[in-house]
Amino acid sequence: MNYVLVLRESVSRPDADEYDNNDGSGCGFRVVRTIVDATEAGNFTRFINHSCDANLELMAVRVDSYIPRLVLFAQRDVKHGDELTFDYGGTSACTNSSEDARERPHATIVMKSYDEICADATSAAEMRLLDHFKMYGGEVWTIGSGCQSCRKKIEDTSVLKKCVNCQAALFCNRDCQVKAWKAHKSECNVIATFRKASAGASPQEQVSKLLETLTLSAASKRSSEPKVVGVATSLGMNESDLPGWFFSVDYELESAESQKTLYQAALELFSLLRDEECWTRDKDSFPRSSYTSIELPHTLANSDESRSEFFARNGHLVLFSAWLQHPEPPATQSTPLEDRGFYGVIDSILQISSVRDAIDAFMDSRGA
Repeated sequence: MNYVLVLRESVSRPDADEYDNNDGSGCGFRVVRTIVDATEAGNFTRFINHSCDANLELMAVRVDSYIPRLVLFAQRDVKHGDELTFDYGGTSACTNSSEDARERPHATIVMKSYDEICADATSAAEMRLLDHFKMYGGEVWTIGSGCQSCRKKIEDTSVLKKCVNCQAALFCNRDCQVKAWKAHKSECNVIATFRKASAGASPQEQVSKLLETLTLSAASKRSSEPKVVGVATSLGMNESDLPGWFFSVDYELESAESQKTLYQAALELFSLLRDEECWTRDKDSFPRSSYTSIELPHTLANSDESRSEFFARNGHLVLFSAWLQHPEPPATQSTPLEDRGFYGVIDSILQISSVRDAIDAFMDSRGA
């Protein structure tokens, strides 16, 4: 059942004299956290009581770039006459002595609450802004405007050397390239991946292979990983008989090599499926996502074919079941694409309107 609420998130700048430094360089802002206001809009779910042995679980399922929908999922069969309850404490320690409460697999998972995830993302955004002002003042750096290591803009960039992989970053010499590689590596991979997608063929075959890398299978599966079991339970599914589309690994427990493979598959999927809104959103990130600063098509000519194959293979459900292991806060989309990580890239794909609509339809069918 959906818990329809008023959710507000805003960033405001205080009065100028509050942070004025005489030289005009002062910068101040305050972040107002998300407010859940059931007094103006809500439904009967606001009257549901707390229990440490709850039969419902509250999860944030975001359906657009900014507003999460709070949804209550049954954690077990609810019989006629049973009181509906959920745990108000979220990740707080439960003092209930109930054996069921202690033995539930998902009750032992150490996870951050959605509010904590949002707070961490907000803090990270503030630090990015402060670090930027500390390093570059009010100057906004754009890839290709000068040496990626020296970070000095020059008018004639033809004297600089291009990165062989992404063909976008510029360097004075090899020493500058080596020095800047750690910072450039992620954006280099994003741009190179997008260039490859632009030149690629047979989108259906590419989408199919990428989804298989992301654990898509024709056969049903089973899993004992706590996070996977927790997601399965929240969707009312049996972890011993999961559909072939269910994302059946815990990304954070995978080897570094496996994580790299899964991340790359998600990134390549995004490069094939992205639409104009994705480009606009990434252009507005801070700092700006590097791929939006170079000459690349905003969306691929065959992206419709890619999306058709993606939906036909239940790709939206593969990614949704992965995302539920680690729901991303709205602030994720304000970070550059190259800094988003595995779950952040999945979150970016879930922002595509047709993907959101397909997930909405799935959730509605589960509640029917």
